[in-house]
Amino acid sequence: MDKYFYLVAQLPTLFFGEKPALRLTGFIAEAQKWVKGNDWQLLLSIAENGDASESSAAFRLFRAYEADLRQDIAHWRKARRANHDYKPAHLPATFLKEGNPLEIEQKLIRLQWDFLDSLESGHHFDIDFLVIYALKLKLLERLSLFDKEKGFETYQQRSQTNVEI
Repeated sequence: MDKYFYLVAQLPTLFFGEKPALRLTGFIAEAQKWVKGNDWQLLLSIAENGDASESSAAFRLFRAYEADLRQDIAHWRKARRANHDYKPAHLPATFLKEGNPLEIEQKLIRLQWDFLDSLESGHHFDIDFLVIYALKLKLLERLSLFDKEKGFETYQQRSQTNVEI
């Protein structure tokens, strides 16, 4: 249980919506010094978007939760196209109706973050803590991609390209 005490002790605390002091690549580089064997392969697989479900209960639970969210969204969209009501099982009914696509995506990431928080209980210095930490870093990196200024700049460049063609 206390296998990775020294690694975990030096990791900065992560907060939702804030820029992390450590990126996923930095975490993986630091973890490589402390984590060996199957645990190392597990973290590397998560960093490279691989399937690590066989090795980690936390990863397996997170992937199942993520799949449930996606399934709820798919059923909601299908029901909406058919003018039917659908009450999602894993998120509030009004969740998908309120806000623009960016705000909805941010709320979905927050739900995933909260789920990972719930998984942390009982995991302090073990591999599941490190898995949860890596997954949280991935969520924060995803959030950091939502930059209004960069998005508008990209939009302007693409619309200029389309006009010139």
